Amino acid sequence: MKINKKGISLIEVVLVISILGVISSVIYSVFQFGISSYYSGSRQVYQQDKVVDIIQILRSHVEEAKTVKYDSVNNLLVISDENLSDVDMIDNSSKNVKCWKFDDNKLKFRNVGETSYEDLVFDLDTSKSSFEINSEDKLIISIKPLQLNKQYKNRNITEAVVMEFSVRYKVAE
Repeated sequence: MKINKKGISLIEVVLVISILGVISSVIYSVFQFGISSYYSGSRQVYQQDKVVDIIQILRSHVEEAKTVKYDSVNNLLVISDENLSDVDMIDNSSKNVKCWKFDDNKLKFRNVGETSYEDLVFDLDTSKSSFEINSEDKLIISIKPLQLNKQYKNRNITEAVVMEFSVRYKVAE
């Protein structure tokens, strides 16, 4: 029998193309899974970084404060570096008074005397984030980021992160 050495047959071409199709679809699936896992993980780290940022900023302000007040009507945390009465806390713009509030899925901050709030942290669930001063003079801050991971829901922060700071002798009477 004589062997044809002039080229490849149509069956060989179809077989190679079908094998390459199967291999490339497997490689593409693995690649897509890796990319979606990376983005999901980065969103989880982003949520954790937000909570850590808030904790650090608020901790430093509370430690430096001489007076702390929570206005439950306006959901407003007021912190001052000086000893002030309740009336002075919001009305006296010459003092170093800081106001914090959760609003529009953001943590907002302003110094009294400034006209508008500065948005510090975005993507917070403001319905589950709050400030409170309890009967033991502890400032309780609950922070709940929005659930940004739609595909991998278990990678979201599912519960509010709760911090307590002692504000004894700092609470405005």
